[in-house]
Amino acid sequence: MMPVLYPGNVSELIEYGLYGWALSRFCGAWVGFKTGPDTLDTAASIFSRLAGPEIPCRLPLSPRGV
Repeated sequence: MMPVLYPGNVSELIEYGLYGWALSRFCGAWVGFKTGPDTLDTAASIFSRLAGPEIPCRLPLSPRGV
């Protein structure tokens, strides 16, 4: 199965994009986006944090893999 992220607004689109990228890099799965015209055909000012989401770099992995 492929995880699908469904952002509800423009700021979630940016945030979920970072989470989706991290998820893809960690587990090797493709990550999809489900969006609608309400999200993509919008111009908006968003509040952006200076730092991105905290994504752990080193996690203890099982000897059998992820």
